[in-house]
Amino acid sequence: MYFSSGRLRNDISQIKDGATTGVHMIITDAAQYMWFDSQQNGLKFAFSKTEPNANATKQGGLDATQSYDFRCVSWNVDESFFTPPATVTFTDLTQLQVPGM
Repeated sequence: MYFSSGRLRNDISQIKDGATTGVHMIITDAAQYMWFDSQQNGLKFAFSKTEPNANATKQGGLDATQSYDFRCVSWNVDESFFTPPATVTFTDLTQLQVPGM
């Protein structure tokens, strides 16, 4: 995971049956992008910032009974980490929403 100025990038590799698959995600202040190494298409979710809802209840999240190992280090920010790849065509799911839902 990489963080900088409210942005996040997460790169995950999964090994299954001897094959490695990567999934990637970038979150900026206006959108979330997600794509897989094995595909030329990805997903985009556009959004706008909102104030936290004091009445909202948290669902899901990290399991407090599970152990996690995080090692944080400082880094020289590489802006390309927060730019979706030009080789992937992103479908904006915001445009596919049904009105009234």
